[in-house]
Amino acid sequence: MQHVSANVRLGGDMTFTVRKGNLTVPEVVLLRALHGEDAIVDIRPLGTSKRTLKFERDRLLTVYGKKQDIIETIHKIFSNTAVQGLETLEDIGVDPTTRPAPRPKATARVLTIDDLKPYDPNEDVELQVGDSDVEFADAEIEPQPELEVELDAEIEAAEAAGREAAMAMVPKPRRR
Repeated sequence: MQHVSANVRLGGDMTFTVRKGNLTVPEVVLLRALHGEDAIVDIRPLGTSKRTLKFERDRLLTVYGKKQDIIETIHKIFSNTAVQGLETLEDIGVDPTTRPAPRPKATARVLTIDDLKPYDPNEDVELQVGDSDVEFADAEIEPQPELEVELDAEIEAAEAAGREAAMAMVPKPRRR
């Protein structure tokens, strides 16, 4: 049985990718069934072993068989009449020589002194914060004196409690 390493996109999501090593071909089939047909990428052959399909089915049931739907999926994979075709990547239609397209290299623009313009304190500069599609309406906020009184009382109480706590920490002079 062939062993491979591969990137597994959990739930088929490219942002949640885990590199798994020493996967078997039936395990690749199972992970495709669980996470999506295109969730197993960058498959690289590692080697082969003399594992039997029965041993591999039992191992997958032990590792992944916590939920009933996964147990049923494992039984479907191994109950297929073509189960003998789970030994190599070619058996499941994967070309082991294919690699994912290389990521494009990031390019950075290098600024030169000619790109910079001198600072002019008299120039009006438009400052944009957040989304450009958001418009804010000017609104008058009416003062609420009852809230100010409550806040003033809370602040005074907190200051008094702080003074008392500070005084409690000051060591008292000892008499001789």
